[in-house]
Amino acid sequence: MPKHVTRWFNEFDKRDRFCVKVSVLRDEEVDNYIAIIVQKSNPKLNDILRDFDEFIGFFDRKPE
Repeated sequence: MPKHVTRWFNEFDKRDRFCVKVSVLRDEEVDNYIAIIVQKSNPKLNDILRDFDEFIGFFDRKPE
């Protein structure tokens, strides 16, 4: 993950309480960043992160 993407969050004093996931979606030579920030204490954390990955995967698949 590029450092400039999370630089602002790294200065947050309670950042260890959160899970940050960033992905880059490239479209027509443009990098588009998409991110999710979820509290690690969230009981649905794994489900949320899985859904995020599936959402990102949707953009990697080209229509037939």
